[in-house]
Amino acid sequence: MLTAAEPPANAAEHAGGPLALEVARHGGRLRVAVTDASAAPAHLLVPYRPVALKGHGLRVVDRVATAWG
Repeated sequence: MLTAAEPPANAAEHAGGPLALEVARHGGRLRVAVTDASAAPAHLLVPYRPVALKGHGLRVVDRVATAWG
């Protein structure tokens, strides 16, 4: 569930402006696509801070998704 919820939540928090969400099932896979007002792509925080209160969602997506970005 986090893998599907994180991209739109990340866009809403960081991109500002309107966003579009597309969810589609292809066989046993779920595709979640988010388009937002930002020209900058989503990225992992570097350096990663495991004790930080925020900044973990895209890292989880990176670990469990087949592809993202």
